[in-house]
Amino acid sequence: MNEINLQIWYSERELEFVPPHFMRVETNLTEESLFWVQSRLQGRYSIQIAYDNNVLFTERTCVYFEDPAEAMLFELRWSGSN
Repeated sequence: MNEINLQIWYSERELEFVPPHFMRVETNLTEESLFWVQSRLQGRYSIQIAYDNNVLFTERTCVYFEDPAEAMLFELRWSGSN
C-alpha cells in the first residue's frame, strides 16, 4: 500500500519565481521529466524559460531545484534522454 507523504501533499513545491539559492540544471525539461519531478522528488523547484546567449532567439524550458542532490538526480536520470 502506498502512503501519502503529507509534506508533499500540503506544501507548495513549485514556485513561480527562482530564489537566488536554487540551482539550475542544464538538461531541458519535458512533460515526462516534469511528471518524474512531481512524483519522485520531494523538494521545491521552479520552472522558467531560459534563453541561450550563443544562439539567437533560442529558448528552452529549464528547471531549478532548491536541493542540489535533487538537481543531481534529475541530471543523472534525464541528461541522456534529450
